[in-house]
Amino acid sequence: MSGLAIFGMLVTGLWMGQSAWLLGNGAWAAGRELESAFLGLFGMMLAGWLVRFVGCVSRFYGCIWPALSKIESGRVDRLTPREFEEQVAYLLTRGGLPAEVTRYAGDYGVDLVVHRGRQRLAFQAKATARPVGIQAVQQAAAGRRYYDCTGCGVVTSGAFTRSARALAAANECVLIDGAALASMVRAFRRGSRRFARQAVQASQVE
Repeated sequence: MSGLAIFGMLVTGLWMGQSAWLLGNGAWAAGRELESAFLGLFGMMLAGWLVRFVGCVSRFYGCIWPALSKIESGRVDRLTPREFEEQVAYLLTRGGLPAEVTRYAGDYGVDLVVHRGRQRLAFQAKATARPVGIQAVQQAAAGRRYYDCTGCGVVTSGAFTRSARALAAANECVLIDGAALASMVRAFRRGSRRFARQAVQASQVE
């Protein structure tokens, strides 16, 4: 083999080696860039989750917990009617009965729609220390047809008049008074489950 051929082989080998090194170095750099991008994306997702978690904790201890304390102690005069409806819906949902708040204006006498299995209950919520009369029962019984509900109920922070209880019995309307509501709050604080179902079952007129 001539010296020129050997020289050519050496040059070709050096060129191929340098190309391989450059390709390897480029792949390593690309890998590092991909890793950095992945870590950045993961960091953004983690930060988003953290913000949501802090927001939920802040909302719970800043809004929900104090509101439930007011319901438990009967100090609902410090809650707006809408706040009372939202807290009752939250309490029912956490107690095993998913509940949703209806629109604030033009609700046809129904403040909450409560789901109990295949049943839908139209509830009116009354944040008052005064005894609730027959009008609330009448509105809940009439409004349930508009919301395509199978039953109705009234929940209040106070008590019910004798006539309201009599009309509720005739219409199979669930009544939850302030004492039952406070008991539900205490059960929630203890970490109990399905306490709302038990309260509604105890108040259900068979």
